[in-house]
Amino acid sequence: MVTKKAFVVAAGLLVASNALAAKYCDERIESTILNANGNVYFKSASCHQNWCQVNWGDARNKNALALLLTAQTTEKVVRFYWPDLTSCAQQNIALASPESMEML
Repeated sequence: MVTKKAFVVAAGLLVASNALAAKYCDERIESTILNANGNVYFKSASCHQNWCQVNWGDARNKNALALLLTAQTTEKVVRFYWPDLTSCAQQNIALASPESMEML
């Protein structure tokens, strides 16, 4: 009985730690587009196989587009905060959206 309780507690901690998985990744922008739907799509190291998107609302999408295009044309690095990655070597799912970004 004690062993089962310990296992349940340990399993609960494991699930909680996976729920908090996220990663800051420094990446170069490969491509950037503004779609007619108002969303910004881009490719970078973690979005190389699939397009990622910024869908933060009109004003914030414009700011994100300006940041991504500037980083792409000046070859500067962008630091993304990816809520679902545990490693910068991982590929994001299609249309993943970062929670934040900053040009370095």
